[in-house]
Amino acid sequence: MERFLNSIHYCIYYLDCQVWLSFQKWNPLNKFLKQNKEGLDTVDRYHNDKEIGVAITTAGGVLLGLLAVLFESAWFIVESGLNVKSDYQEFILIIILVVTYLFVHLMVFHRNKYLSYFKEFEQWNKKELRLNLLQLLTFFSFVIAFFIFVMFFN
Repeated sequence: MERFLNSIHYCIYYLDCQVWLSFQKWNPLNKFLKQNKEGLDTVDRYHNDKEIGVAITTAGGVLLGLLAVLFESAWFIVESGLNVKSDYQEFILIIILVVTYLFVHLMVFHRNKYLSYFKEFEQWNKKELRLNLLQLLTFFSFVIAFFIFVMFFN
């Protein structure tokens, strides 16, 4: 489970960095930044840094959001299966969010576990990378489909 979550996290990070690089080609500020090479390196480091960069923060947030939607959908199924309607939906939502955060933190971020996985994942060849990106797409599609199913057919 830990490896799966870290591979999903890496793929989200990788996609964010690729989108960033694509947009940098059309960024009008690049003319100015190319004259100041240090400025361009600072902007790239600010975005792509694996410890505090924008891309790693975005990847962590997307992973947290996906799992929160998955856990919330599972809770709706359990709630309807037990025929229990709670008057404390907001409280239950907060508990699910806290549990999701703790789960992601322990599996991915605790003592920067993801950095050791990232070193391993950066060695993937193109075929392995494509398979893992497909795994991310499949997981993302499953979470969205599961959520839609629970909301409309529950």
